[in-house]
Amino acid sequence: KNHPTSDVRTFLKLLLAFGLTLFITDYVLGSGLAYYYGKQTSGTLYRTSYAIDSTRAEILIAGSSRANHHYDAPLLAMKFGKTVYNTGRDGQGFLYSAAIISAAIERYTPTLLILDIAPDELAIDEKERLTCLLPYRNRPNIKPYIDYMGDFQQIMLFSKTYPYNSILSSIIAG
Repeated sequence: KNHPTSDVRTFLKLLLAFGLTLFITDYVLGSGLAYYYGKQTSGTLYRTSYAIDSTRAEILIAGSSRANHHYDAPLLAMKFGKTVYNTGRDGQGFLYSAAIISAAIERYTPTLLILDIAPDELAIDEKERLTCLLPYRNRPNIKPYIDYMGDFQQIMLFSKTYPYNSILSSIIAG
C-alpha cells in the first residue's frame, strides 16, 4: 500500500503541472488574441481602437447607437469642411463615451466634440457594458473605467485571455 504522504505529493505534483499548463496556455492564447486584436482593419473593435489610438478628427462624435446611426460623418465633413470621426457604438452609454473621449483628448484636442446622450442613459448601470474596454486595461486613461467595474474584474484580469472573452469571431472578422 502507498503511504498517504506519497499520494499527497503525487496530487500536488499533478496540481502544479496542471496550473503551469493552464498558465502557459492562457499566456500564449492571450498574447495571440492581443496581437490579432491590434491588427484589425475593420469592424466595431477596430473603430474603438482607432478612436482610442489614432483619430485626429477635428470633429469627434461620441455616444451610443443613436450617435452611431444618426450622425453621418462624411456628410458632416463635407458640410463643415473639417474631418469628422464618429466613435458611437451600439449598446454603449455615457461611460464608454467618456472613456473614448478621455483617451482621444489625451493625444489631441478636437475642434468640436458632439456627445449624444439620451436622457435615460444616465440612469443605467453600465458596469457590464464596459467589458469592451478590457483590451485597453493597461492604458492609464481607460483604467479608471475598468476599475469602476469592480474588484472582481481586477482578479479576472490576471488572465491574458479574459479581455478577449467572447470576441474571437469579431477579431477574426476584423
